Amino acid sequence: MPSHAISTIMSNFLSPELNQIAAAASTCAGLPMAPRDTLPSSVQNMTFLIEKLSEDCTPVQFLREYTQNGIDAIAKLQHGRGEITWDVDWMLFADTGQRKLACIDTGIGMSGPEMVRQLNQWFTSGQIQSSTANFGVGAKISAMTRNRVGLTYQSWKDGQGAVVHLRYDPDAKVYGLMRCENNGGEFWSPLSDEFKPKEIDTHGTKVIFHGNDVDEDTMEGPKGVVAPARWVARHLNTRYFRLPAGVSLRAREGWQYPCDDTRHNFLRQIEGQGSWLDRYAQSKGSVPLDGATAHWWILVPEGHRGAGEVAAGGHTAALFQNELYELASGRAGIARLQAFGAIFGTDRVVIYVEPHDTEGERPAANAARTQIKIKGEGLNWTHWAAQFRERMPLELVNLQHEIGTRSGDRDYKESIASRLRQLLDLMVNRRLSPSSNGALNSREGARDDEEEGQCGQVEVETRRLPTLGAIPGRKSVSVGNYVRRLLLGGPKPAQAEHSLHTPNVHWVSVKDGTRNACDMEDRAAKFLPEQETLLVNKDFQVFTSMLERWKGTYQHLHGSEKAVEEVVQEWFEQQLLEVILGARALSAGGKWSSPELESLWSESALSAAVLPRWHVDSSIGRTLSHRFGSASRDA
Repeated sequence: MPSHAISTIMSNFLSPELNQIAAAASTCAGLPMAPRDTLPSSVQNMTFLIEKLSEDCTPVQFLREYTQNGIDAIAKLQHGRGEITWDVDWMLFADTGQRKLACIDTGIGMSGPEMVRQLNQWFTSGQIQSSTANFGVGAKISAMTRNRVGLTYQSWKDGQGAVVHLRYDPDAKVYGLMRCENNGGEFWSPLSDEFKPKEIDTHGTKVIFHGNDVDEDTMEGPKGVVAPARWVARHLNTRYFRLPAGVSLRAREGWQYPCDDTRHNFLRQIEGQGSWLDRYAQSKGSVPLDGATAHWWILVPEGHRGAGEVAAGGHTAALFQNELYELASGRAGIARLQAFGAIFGTDRVVIYVEPHDTEGERPAANAARTQIKIKGEGLNWTHWAAQFRERMPLELVNLQHEIGTRSGDRDYKESIASRLRQLLDLMVNRRLSPSSNGALNSREGARDDEEEGQCGQVEVETRRLPTLGAIPGRKSVSVGNYVRRLLLGGPKPAQAEHSLHTPNVHWVSVKDGTRNACDMEDRAAKFLPEQETLLVNKDFQVFTSMLERWKGTYQHLHGSEKAVEEVVQEWFEQQLLEVILGARALSAGGKWSSPELESLWSESALSAAVLPRWHVDSSIGRTLSHRFGSASRDA
């Protein structure tokens, strides 16, 4: 068969893209080769895939994606300078009275055919696609399912305008471009300059977000968004660490006010967190870690809160390619900062960890751009926190001392230690210990058979079981004993722990600046095992009510308030310490794992521990009666 006939037959079965490959393929024995030996995969239900992928995107992620598209478009210009503006589409507002969010960039722009090609192919990009660069999936995936009425793209390139409309077709149940009948049935249409926004001259793009309903006000942020009055600026500032040189980024605030009210209705300049942190830093620096660098800032005591358009102190994040990922603020941010050793003054501290490319370990963002992963695993925050504590810069150490001293020195510490020493035998688990031959023996001399059968079917039975394959020259070992030896990890001498290591205790309060308002809110205490530190919330209602009770009892004694406060704190502190030490003692029995032990000293557990008050109240009464003597009877 002639080769041109084969080509003709093949062309009837191949898509245009594969035909191009087939035409360019080399020939063998004078016949065109098949384009490839593998049938490319395809997607049967693209709508399902789009909606499934969009579930991994946050409701505001599209702000980053379209901003990044604008940055990339500006980078293609010869001078590399341009503007990106998030604003109301004022033209549409003038015509319809509806407020729709629009993103305008002064980048290189797109022609009509270019928009059709790039916007209707969902996994394409105008940039080179890479796991560490552009994916070509973010903008459309993150925005389309939240704008089913449509996304209108207006773009000018070399002075020529064009428009396309990407929408969800409820009848066909597909996402795609809308046909333009006034342009010969094409999916794009020429656009006159009367629709051109003032920001654009000869090149640039405007995208209008219509929402999921024709009457939806898309200037309003998604439900639950942070800083709803300036949600666009907030997200972009907390997403970008620094913007590229030559790129100006602005976002509208106060769009509900009249346009001539420039005090409320204006475009806010967006710089990114890095510029803001540098401006309000009292001190800053970097700490090298394994495969990463930790950048830290201590903010000035006043004037560092911002107006909600940035993330103030008290947060952490991962820094990657000048963008911030996994930003933790509020309670989560405080917890992570305390893990890094910044226990006090968390509202003035910010730490960003920047992972590096190392041999065989290249960090990359996940498809939804919400996390940074290395070899498919999340970042090792625990390891980096431990390293940072060991290498904590002097400025942060001094801040801890400066604020930590406000928690006060207590002269009752030895009294608590003395009482705890009397409970030493109760605090140390002396019941079970591994003997030299690997069996569990009682430290109090109980027989082996008395230790068996304690846990019903869960126990490892000691009766003789079928043996494993016999090993020449070795005695047969029962499966039960074999498993027991494995779990014990080999022979260990029986040793009892006879010392108590009590953690450092700090009573903290919002009033004296030793506690952040959202840290331990309405909780009694927090235990930080890595730092051997117990933080007790002086503002917890159980403590304050007990303090007021006894202050009222001795209000007739001038100067009694401080003594009353010390006694109240002393007895509650002992109660909390007993919980922690008692929990640790359970580990000797081998029946409590680390996560289970941690649940015993969680904030909720420590709060529950101080709820019973009869014995504490009695102890406080006896101690105060002894301290004040006969004066206490004059009440």
